[in-house]
Amino acid sequence: MPDLTLHHSENQHPRMSLRTKLLALINVVLVGSLVLGLAADYRHGLSTRLEDKRVSLNEEAALLLPAIQRLQEHGADAVQQFIDQACARMQSTTSPGHHIAVDIEGRTLQAQIHHRASSQFIEVMRRSTDNQRDHVAIGGHTLVVGADHEDHVHVYVSEFTSNILTEARHGLLARAAGGILLGLALAAVINLVLLRLVTRPVSRLVKTVRRIGHGELGLGTSRFSTAELDELAREISAMSRSLADNDQRRRLQMRKARNIQQHLLPDTERLKQFGIFYSHGPAEEVGGDFFDAQIGNPDRLLICLGDVTGHGVPAAMGAAMLKALFDHSAQQYNTPGDMIHHMNQRFCDITLDGDFASLAVLMLDRTTCQLTYVSAGHEPGYVLHGDGRITKLGATEILLGVVDHIEGAEQTVSLEPGDRIVLLTDGLVETMNAGKQLFGRDTLVQILRDHDQASSEELIHILADKADAHRGACPVLDDVTLVVVLV
Repeated sequence: MPDLTLHHSENQHPRMSLRTKLLALINVVLVGSLVLGLAADYRHGLSTRLEDKRVSLNEEAALLLPAIQRLQEHGADAVQQFIDQACARMQSTTSPGHHIAVDIEGRTLQAQIHHRASSQFIEVMRRSTDNQRDHVAIGGHTLVVGADHEDHVHVYVSEFTSNILTEARHGLLARAAGGILLGLALAAVINLVLLRLVTRPVSRLVKTVRRIGHGELGLGTSRFSTAELDELAREISAMSRSLADNDQRRRLQMRKARNIQQHLLPDTERLKQFGIFYSHGPAEEVGGDFFDAQIGNPDRLLICLGDVTGHGVPAAMGAAMLKALFDHSAQQYNTPGDMIHHMNQRFCDITLDGDFASLAVLMLDRTTCQLTYVSAGHEPGYVLHGDGRITKLGATEILLGVVDHIEGAEQTVSLEPGDRIVLLTDGLVETMNAGKQLFGRDTLVQILRDHDQASSEELIHILADKADAHRGACPVLDDVTLVVVLV
């Protein structure tokens, strides 16, 4: 009988590997450091270049000042011609926006050759000098200004900062490229180190643990170069050995439990002498199906077939308990109804809440060919009549363990010599294939019709083989017990 316990599963979300997390963290730190470093370097480099240019322009102004002082004796035209010639010699590619202006005793002269002369331009140059600023803006351009003066003569020299900004940006790009290459090289080295020291060892450990989980108990793993992983490997190996030892003890205990359960079943060869044939196949080492037959004389048979919920040891304990209850009830009561009534009361008294069992008790009187039975929620049985008819033996009561009192309602079926009674547990009809399709009762009935001439023993083998063929490579999910009784 299937386990009625509900199971809940958690969704497994893909997780990032340790190596990926470490690389991501390292790369974030590297990129952040690179960005901050480049920003600071760019600001420092730009400030240095602007200061160098201002010093250079101051030196140029200092060189022009003596010449202008001498030329002022020859008049303003001579000074104008001189500053125009000086400005013309400066190339726009190397000194963009180069401009010279002179204040001589209240009169202002500006180089005219590049058509930059304006009152706004000279005012900006004066302001920059007065405020000691590295650069000032005018007309969408940024200027850096140098100056020198003596007596009443002031010389101003300026240039656009476009070349300086371009050089600073080129330097930034070069350093960024270098930083990226260095970061890639560092990431590659770290990746190789992590691959060697973390990823591969952890993958080996994961494979070992997975193999242990798949049943290779006792499997160990080799040593590692790092202390932490080596300690983990030793613990995994120790765990594997411990699991192997425990599994060996469990197997010995389960083998003994299986032998005990087999011993509780009636003797196959003896039952054959009375026309009773059966097969018992637990889904695990032990199971929850229970079968017994008591023969007072060859003409009076008492048969009991039960199925406890669940599988394995708990179900086997329930089946053993049903065996004891059946033996006691058969000695105390004379009818299947009274027997199952008593068995249900005792079952409710000694089992846990939520433990249930299906049970069918049948009494066959061969002298009268009368079958009296009670079915407490058990899988239907069938009568194969000699004329080819099939009669279904349905349930007459609810499962054992649901309520502590059941009436034990009986059904009586008239049979003929040569008829056969087929009993089974639900593990047969609930056999499932890879497509989740059940073997089903309709298939069972059709097989009974198609093989109604087979012997009782052959019929059991045919049903078992058909169920195995239907299941294919899928695992056995429930215990299967088959019984055929010749009337």
